[in-house]
Amino acid sequence: MSEQKPTDITAPAGDTKMAEKDEGKPDIMRRIWVPGCVCSEGCGIEGEDTVSITFEIPGVKKDDIDLRVIPDGLRLEAKRDKITTFVSEYAFVCDADPEHVKADYHEGVLDVEIPLKCKDPYVDGKKIVVA
Repeated sequence: MSEQKPTDITAPAGDTKMAEKDEGKPDIMRRIWVPGCVCSEGCGIEGEDTVSITFEIPGVKKDDIDLRVIPDGLRLEAKRDKITTFVSEYAFVCDADPEHVKADYHEGVLDVEIPLKCKDPYVDGKKIVVA
């Protein structure tokens, strides 16, 4: 009997790379980019800027979600099984407040609310006198 080769099973939005099984035989690992639905709330009101992002990551257990937020952005890695991991990254326009991020996961949907520390960029701008 001939040795079977792994099958490329990537989704259109994913990339595939080889991983090693315990027996030392190659296996396929699939990383799927997950676009989040981004909604901004309260833009323009200093101190009240919030970004809400919703990710659909079906089949993932809550304990297998690795969500990290730094002032510059967000990274999500959610492992569904030995083969499939959902991934996403976002950069923020203003600094985020990582200490006050809220995340809720229910039935394959992850909702993340990120407060931003945006100051009005025009506060120090030159005032133009209109003639």
